[in-house]
Amino acid sequence: MEGSGVADMETGCVSSHHREEHSLSELRIVLLGWSRSGKSSAGNTILGREEFESGIKTAQCVKRQGKVAGRQVTVVDTPGWWSTSSVKDTRELDKQEIVRSVSLCPPGPYALFL
Repeated sequence: MEGSGVADMETGCVSSHHREEHSLSELRIVLLGWSRSGKSSAGNTILGREEFESGIKTAQCVKRQGKVAGRQVTVVDTPGWWSTSSVKDTRELDKQEIVRSVSLCPPGPYALFL
C-alpha cells in the first residue's frame, strides 16, 4: 500500500500540526453561563483590560477584540440564564442572543466557555 508508512504518517502529523499553529494566530471565544456568574469579568481577564461592564446583567451580546500574546482574540459575552430557572423559563430574547453570539465571531468560535 503506497503512502502508508510511518514516515508518511509522521509527515502528515507535522503538516497537520503546522496548519493548526498557523490558524491559532486568531482565537474566537464565546462566554456562556448563569447570570452574574462572572462571564464579563472572565472576558476582561482574557483580554487583559476592562472591555466588558461587570456587575450588571448583559442584555445582549457584546463583542470585543484585542491582541493577547501576539494573537488576535475575539471574545463574545452573552446574556446569562438564572441558575434557579429551567431553560424553558429563560426569556426568548436571551435565548436568541445566545444563538446569535456564534454569528458574531465568523466562521465560528474556537471555544465556548461555560
